[in-house]
This record gives sequence, structure tokens and C-alpha cells, in this order.
Amino acid sequence: METQTISAGISNVNNTRNNSFTSEESSISAVDIVLTVFKATTMVAIMAGAVLGNLLVISSVIKFERLRVLTNYFIVSLAFADLLVAMLVMPFNFSITILGKWIFGSVMCDIFNSNDVLFSTASILHLCCISMDRYIAIMHPLEYESKMTSRRVTIMIVLTWVASILISYIPIHSQLYTTEENYNDLQENPEECSFNVNRIYAAISSSVSFWIPCTIMIFVYVKIFIEARRQETQIKSSAYFSNGHRRADGASLSAVDNLERKSERKRMKREHKAAKTLASDPSGQALYGNGSDVKDNVQLPLDYTWNEKESAAPL
Repeated sequence: METQTISAGISNVNNTRNNSFTSEESSISAVDIVLTVFKATTMVAIMAGAVLGNLLVISSVIKFERLRVLTNYFIVSLAFADLLVAMLVMPFNFSITILGKWIFGSVMCDIFNSNDVLFSTASILHLCCISMDRYIAIMHPLEYESKMTSRRVTIMIVLTWVASILISYIPIHSQLYTTEENYNDLQENPEECSFNVNRIYAAISSSVSFWIPCTIMIFVYVKIFIEARRQETQIKSSAYFSNGHRRADGASLSAVDNLERKSERKRMKREHKAAKTLASDPSGQALYGNGSDVKDNVQLPLDYTWNEKESAAPL
């Protein structure tokens, strides 16, 4: 009798545990479903916004003749690179996030990694070209038309894309970017698509894709900001001199002269504000707009060093 009672008690405990485990699993699965739906909705919205936004930029420059200036050639090429990111890179990231694994095979994994490096490198190099264009326009305005011709702008854009291809497709498809151990691991695990690089590629890729162009942009926009402050001082001194000259003469300027002076001061203030904006915005765009690429480029050498130490540690 006691044995039956004990057995019944044990079975009741087991049933209670099983019921609790089942309720926990159902609650966890419900939370996972909600998170997955939220992630999917957010990523689809980001992809749609990126596609529509960059198409709007490209179509605006094509449609309106006033926008077809040399500087906007860089803008269109940059928008095209960002458009390709939204169409050829983000969908694969979407599938990895939703499914939790890679389902497209090793060849598509190399293409995916190549496109990711290609377009992120092209974006940052385009920002560097835009900074050089603005530097010449603000620091040497009289020489701008002779230095920034359509031929030179075309050459700069072509070199930007060629450098991006050389740093992405060739080393990744030839497997020069990674270690032999990681290559064998990817062949044995087709559901993985990791991007582990060796020391040489980490140094070259991070330098070309981030460190060198960002160093150039920082230097250029510091110079532009200094020039903007100089223009601000010039505007203030010009206004002070104008008011003092008017009081010394004891006569007011004519209505036409007064309007011309006000128009000139407004123009100089607009140029000053534009120069200060140029000195702050693109550098922030390089860091914020390409945040994940910045993180990857900064961490590439660090990750390699850390992995190297772990593999060399005694077991």
C-alpha cells in the first residue's frame, strides 16, 4: 500500500514537472515568434526604405537638369552602391537572421561576402572622393573648374569601383583572405557562412576600406572647418566695417546698395553654414551610415590577433 502511494506521488510530481516544462516551452516559443516577426518586419522596412531612398536620389539627378553637376556624379554612384547593398546583401542577412543558418551553399557564401566587402568599401571611398571635391571647391574655388573636370571625376569613380573589386572578389574567391583551417571548416559545414580572415588580408582590407579614407576625410574636413571659421570672422568684420563706414559718412546708403550688401552678407553666411555642415556631416555619415562596416574594419586585426592567441594556447 505504501509502495503504491509513493509511486502515485512520484507520478504526480513527474506530471507536474512535465506540465511546467510544456508551459515554459510554449511561452518561450511564443516569445521567439514575436521577436522573429519583429525582426523580419524591421529588416523588410529597412530594405524597402534603402531601395526607395536611393532610387529617389538617382532618379532626381537624372530627371532634373539643374542637379546634373559634377559633385552629384559621386552622389549617384554612392547611391547606386547603397542600392546594391539593399538588393544583394541585406536579403541574405535577412535569411540568416530569420532561419539561423546559411542555406545557399559555399559558392553563394563567397559571393555574399564579396558583395558585402565590395559595396561597403565603395561607399566609404565615394565619401572620400566627395570630401576631396568639396575641399577643392571651398579652398580653391577659382581653380575648381580646371581641376575637377568631368574626365577626372569619371576616372575617380572608376578607380573607386576597381579598388573595391580588387579588395573583395579576387581575394575572397581565390580563398586568399582566410586561413586553411577556416576554409576546411566551411567546406565541412555548409550551413555556416562566417567571414574569418588572415592577418595579411585583415591589414590590407581594413586600411583600404576604412583607415586610409577616413584619415583623409578627417584631415580634409578639419581644413574645411578652419576655413569656415575664417569666413565667419570675415563676415563679421565686413558687417562691422559697413556699419562704421555708413556712420562716418553721416549718410545712409541708397536702397539698392543696401539690398546688395544684405544679399552679399546672406550669401556669405549661407556658404559659411554649408562649409561647417560639410566639415561635420560626411565624417559622421562614414561612421554612422556604415556602422557595421566600421566595426568590422576596426575589429578585423583585433579578432585575428585574439584568434591566433587562442589557437596558440596550450590545451
